[in-house]
Amino acid sequence: MRKRIEEINGQRSELDDLIEEGEVNTRSLQKVLDDLRSEREEQREKRDRIYKTLNAKREQIREVEETIAAHYRHREDVFETLRDLEIKLNDMTLRQEQLKQRIFDRYHIDILKRPYEPLDMDMQEMEEKIQKLSRRIELIGPVNMAVREEYHEESSRLDFLREQRADLQGAESTITETIDKLDIEARRQFLEIFSQIRENYKKTYKLFFEHGECDLRLEDSADPLEANVEIFSRPKGKQMMKSLRALSGAKKPLRQFPCFLPSIW
Repeated sequence: MRKRIEEINGQRSELDDLIEEGEVNTRSLQKVLDDLRSEREEQREKRDRIYKTLNAKREQIREVEETIAAHYRHREDVFETLRDLEIKLNDMTLRQEQLKQRIFDRYHIDILKRPYEPLDMDMQEMEEKIQKLSRRIELIGPVNMAVREEYHEESSRLDFLREQRADLQGAESTITETIDKLDIEARRQFLEIFSQIRENYKKTYKLFFEHGECDLRLEDSADPLEANVEIFSRPKGKQMMKSLRALSGAKKPLRQFPCFLPSIW
């Protein structure tokens, strides 16, 4: 019995040791469990933050995708508008070439080379003016296409004649200047020679009419070349005469001879 009690006490002691060891293990496990729970909470919070960030990124991606889709639709609209504009531009270019050719065929004017001149009028006024001009052109009738060439020929001839007139005017001015110089020189030489003839006439006259008187004078005139020459003669016992008619027939040649004789000396 005592041995049984000792065995029971021994088993009890072992059980106490096992219980104490179990309690230590339990406390260790409880700590581990608490750590795991704490880590699980942290992981859960971290997961929630990740989910929240992920949702925000997904929202941003969705907005970016919507923006890209909107830009794509806008680009398609722009491309469609550009295609329409290209079609309209080609149509307007074709119409412009047709209109340009019509104007050139009818009026021989390259409208695209003329400078642009803005008109101070609205579209309605411009259309009314175009209609009026069209009616006036119709009333004028077909245009003589040879007029342009004739105009250029006449214009060239006019320029040539103007040049000829300018040359003639220059030549006339030169000739007039030369004539003026010749007139001045002729007057000077005439007066000089007339003075010599006058002196020689007086000397020669004395040889035929020793006591007679004579003289050569120019009538009053602004131009000595246009003035008449007056011959004065008075033989001894006669009055001063200007005309040959006042002399006798025998004296006329005697009076003319001394007048012309000095001119050949």
